[in-house]
Amino acid sequence: MNNESFNENPMESNECTSRGVCSIPPAIAALQELIRYLILKSVFYIVKLEELNLFNEQIKSQIINIIANLMYINEYNEQQMYLLSQTCYYIYENSKEKFLQTSKENDLPPTDQINYKSTKGIAGAITYGSYLLKLKNEILSPDIKNLLEILFLTYKSATHNISLLEDFKIPTGEYSSSIIKSICKLAQINSSIIKNEISNMSVLDFNLRLKIASEMFKNFGNITKTKVSFSSRKGKCILVSGNNFFDLINILKLTKDKDIDVYSHSNLLISHAFDKFKQFPNFIGHYENIKHNCVADYATFPGAVLLTKNSQNNTAYLYRGRIFSNDFVTPTGVIKLENNDYSKLIQSAQDAKGFSKGQTRESTMVGFNLKNIKSTCERLSQNIQNGIIKRIYILFDGLYTESEQNYINKFVEHIKNDEFVILYSNIKTDKDNVFCADCANSPALAAYLTDIMILKNSLSKVSTFIFPYCDISAITLALAFYEMNIKNLYISKCSARTVNPKVFKSFIKNCNISIVSDVAKDLENMQKKFRF
Repeated sequence: MNNESFNENPMESNECTSRGVCSIPPAIAALQELIRYLILKSVFYIVKLEELNLFNEQIKSQIINIIANLMYINEYNEQQMYLLSQTCYYIYENSKEKFLQTSKENDLPPTDQINYKSTKGIAGAITYGSYLLKLKNEILSPDIKNLLEILFLTYKSATHNISLLEDFKIPTGEYSSSIIKSICKLAQINSSIIKNEISNMSVLDFNLRLKIASEMFKNFGNITKTKVSFSSRKGKCILVSGNNFFDLINILKLTKDKDIDVYSHSNLLISHAFDKFKQFPNFIGHYENIKHNCVADYATFPGAVLLTKNSQNNTAYLYRGRIFSNDFVTPTGVIKLENNDYSKLIQSAQDAKGFSKGQTRESTMVGFNLKNIKSTCERLSQNIQNGIIKRIYILFDGLYTESEQNYINKFVEHIKNDEFVILYSNIKTDKDNVFCADCANSPALAAYLTDIMILKNSLSKVSTFIFPYCDISAITLALAFYEMNIKNLYISKCSARTVNPKVFKSFIKNCNISIVSDVAKDLENMQKKFRF
């Protein structure tokens, strides 16, 4: 693939995208709108109750988890979305009833009676959600709608990170309250309020990533450059996929004496680089034939599969009976595990045939050396002061598709001697002015490295931040950098499936972000911004 075709993303042509309402199927969009509406109504009463010193952290946690699960809305079917909407409806009804029972004020607020009733089923929910979308289109200007969608992206990312932070058993109530209060402000919709909340939520999201990285080091020990095997060996096996490192540790502990090999998958690749996970001899390696193609991986894996919390599960459920999950939303055909009881998973692995023979595949290197990073920072700062280095480029690691790899490789080839590149992935290069710190697609570690290498060394003015991919995490991170007064931002064009094209266009315009295209042209534009 040449660079000219790097941003050629097929735009799905359906009613949703043609009207600029959403980037997902109309029925799913309608259910999401209903969920958002019910959350907004619930939050009104939750905040009112807190003003009466009546706090319910469990309900707030439920709302946070619901929004977090919408991070992967494209993977859900109508039934799953409907169940989420029902949960929201019950939260709304309970919160309203509790407030009306406890308020002693005479001038009670409107009861916010809504015409939707959960007893109407999926069809009724979709109909009401469609009505809400139509109403929003009639009342709100396109600019306000787009800003609201951008804000909702920051909610999704921030709640997703709060959910990940909860795995470390530390209090997250402060962060949850910030989001609840932010949502409450949307009762009065205007562009200044929305823009201010986008600013607040994107910075909160960045700080959550830093907190997650800090907890990773505290709980899993030091991180080093580590060779990770993509090979398999004969025997019974379990595949652990998703984002939850503690699920992985629990499985490793429970299987270490059972003659069952454990393989990581998806975002758990980076676990191999931490000291904690190197203690388990049955942690064989990483199983991923095609990156981010869960269907192919699950279908070919001859053991049991665990989908951990907040997994991106675009499965076709081809593997009925041997896929398990303890997630908040369990995909259709996947067996739900309750109370972290993994006994069914382990029994399934023992009953499965396992690998009849091992397969040899090329290994990869992940991780980084903190001592090397410290010395690199000192040398880089000195070279900037002495004029040896004039520009820094930071390239973030995303899906790492073929087009992304080609872009990164060509970018490194074309840089000048007075330029320096920081990569959050690994490539083969002999250049002294290229530094690789492979985060294995960990947004938390990428934020952490950017903080200690660039932000804390006041190097952002000579730095360009480049996302040669596009997803919600990249957009929200770019928003955070923009709020930190970082002006040199580049991102790949998002597919309509990820973000509605009109919303993406608004994001680009409001943050003055450039779109990556051809490497030579991009570098020429980046270099023009630094004339010495």
